[in-house]
Amino acid sequence: MQIFEAIGRYDRVLIACLEDRGVSSARVNPLRAPQFARAAGLLAKTDRLDAQILCTMGEALRPEHATPIQLHRLRLHELQARRDNIVNMITAEQNRLSVADNAFIKKISKLRSVH
Repeated sequence: MQIFEAIGRYDRVLIACLEDRGVSSARVNPLRAPQFARAAGLLAKTDRLDAQILCTMGEALRPEHATPIQLHRLRLHELQARRDNIVNMITAEQNRLSVADNAFIKKISKLRSVH
């Protein structure tokens, strides 16, 4: 079994690739590996040591196997994330416009605003 830290959208791709090749995997919270290392007295930080810690952690804790996210759920997740980004951008722009000093900017913003 392969064990790795959750790394956002990339871990979903990794899980799918491993699953396609018949390799089981486990995704762990990225905060747990350093906690495990500290508990084991391993304080250095290198890629090689990180890999060894993940391996030891996998053997000791036997985390649950990761299940690939279904394609339609992945697409919905990505669409939701994109929508959230757009809503945040609109809110930020509205906040900037609410304190704009330039009368022309305020005027054209009112003409183009969508309510």
